[in-house]
Amino acid sequence: MIPFEIHSQILAMMTCVIAPLLAIGNLIVWRQTRDQTVLWWAAGDMAMMAAASMALLPQLPGDDVASYALMALAPCGFWCGIRYFLRQAPKHTPSAWAMAALALLLSTMAAIWLARSEGNSLALMAIATVSAACAYELLGRQHSLAKGASRFVGALFAFNALFFFALAYLLAVANPNAGAVLRPLQLAISAESLILLIGWNFGVVMMAMQRYLGMAIELATHDDLTGVLNRRAFGERARQQLLLSERGGPPPSLLALDLDHFKLINDNHGHGAGDAVLCEFVRIAQTCLRGSDLFGRIGGEEFAVLLPLTGASGALALAERMRQELAATPIDYRGESLRITVSIGVAEHGRHLKDLEGLLHAADTALYRAKHRGRNCVELLPGNATAVPTIRLDWAGRYASGHPLIDAEHQYLLCMINEVIAKAQTGDDIQCLQGELKETLHWLDEHFRHEEAILLDLGWHEASSHVDQHRQLSARGKQLLSGIGDSERSFAELLDFLIREVIGIHLVQHDAAYFPLLQTKLAEGGERG
Repeated sequence: MIPFEIHSQILAMMTCVIAPLLAIGNLIVWRQTRDQTVLWWAAGDMAMMAAASMALLPQLPGDDVASYALMALAPCGFWCGIRYFLRQAPKHTPSAWAMAALALLLSTMAAIWLARSEGNSLALMAIATVSAACAYELLGRQHSLAKGASRFVGALFAFNALFFFALAYLLAVANPNAGAVLRPLQLAISAESLILLIGWNFGVVMMAMQRYLGMAIELATHDDLTGVLNRRAFGERARQQLLLSERGGPPPSLLALDLDHFKLINDNHGHGAGDAVLCEFVRIAQTCLRGSDLFGRIGGEEFAVLLPLTGASGALALAERMRQELAATPIDYRGESLRITVSIGVAEHGRHLKDLEGLLHAADTALYRAKHRGRNCVELLPGNATAVPTIRLDWAGRYASGHPLIDAEHQYLLCMINEVIAKAQTGDDIQCLQGELKETLHWLDEHFRHEEAILLDLGWHEASSHVDQHRQLSARGKQLLSGIGDSERSFAELLDFLIREVIGIHLVQHDAAYFPLLQTKLAEGGERG
């Protein structure tokens, strides 16, 4: 039977050969990439080689603990490499190595001054602690860099920490028989260290490959200045989204955006100012967009946005908000305040515009119309799919006030708006729809008068402010109605006003404020009757 020492020496010799080869490979990668991650990993490999070489030297007092302390330096190097990989480089790396050197010195002294088993336990605990710190960095923190490979390497470090914690405990418990226990432990440690040395380095290669692959994909699909999708990536993902939209649901819409007088920014302030304006425009635009929206730079100062599940009405509202945000936000460049505006063209996916090229052409045509209108505006191409949301307003029990006249008029108002939506979706012309909306607004004014009389009779303390809201809604509706003419954009704005502000905000939220008082009065009247 081969003694434990022979097995340990063979494993130690293998570690002494493999560790420097791995370190040389990491140094070659570092020389090509200047990535601090692999440089520190190479340092950890050399620490493992130094620890393994101790087993091949003549036995000296405390050499086991010194070997284990050298093994603790390896995870220290790996820990520094992990921090660099996660873009959290240690601010005091020399201090970290100084602490590791101090731990080496104290462990060696512990082997000389204390019982041998106690010194070994202390060194094993040091290895386990540093390994646990490495596992925490890779498994316990939220990061997005090479998650698969990071979890693999983190699991190896976690296993190493548990392994050495268990050995330290076993050695401490077996204190009287330390000599009998230490020899098989050395064999187990040598085998485990060699296997994990190979596993760690294989893992760091996978981590680096995944990170650089992600960086390559990022460079290939995103604009390097603004960070949004480039033209090619935007086209690919937009086509996929259009295919998904054919399964049903509200149609998507596309925005074509162009910064107004952008050339003057470059000419008057330099290309640095132009770059700053582009980046700030993207930042402002992204505050108005949702996570599912596709935002891409088509070229120069031209951008495009695909809005999934968003009809032309919603797209017009979002584009208008984006335009207003940019116009109201000065851009600071080297102490000078720059003002920039954007023109936006809107196109809705439909039976006449089924592919991305058609949508882009329609949005570009609408964009040119916006430019000719004087810039700093939003335009929907006439003849595009009607700017009508594909929804239907349904009466819900929570809308009921309890008053028969108010509830009946609210339900009738919903029916009138639904009828306008239905006629618009069947292709009725703008003039016909304008007449329908005019009748709806006239009915809305009649309802406001009836409701106000009831609220004044109730003696509601907020009746005057409610009446003011009615006046503002009536004035806004008439203003939007007068601007319809032949413009589908104005029609969409008026319909959006009725759905969102009149129904969604006023009827559902503001009217609900007087429901408790009204229901109380009706209940008291019923009891008296």
